[in-house]
Amino acid sequence: MAGDNGCRAAARVGQGSVFGPLELGRLQREIKATYPVKDFSSLADAEAYLDGMAD
Repeated sequence: MAGDNGCRAAARVGQGSVFGPLELGRLQREIKATYPVKDFSSLADAEAYLDGMAD
């Protein structure tokens, strides 16, 4: 749905969980996401990344 509706990037904020990023990465591969997905340790860093993608 995200790729079909113009998603250009995604950000994940992890709180130390090993399983969350692994599962989300698996889902990204399963749907063959064509947009980059990056992991961040803080919401501020994730928002800054996504704000930069809007340019």
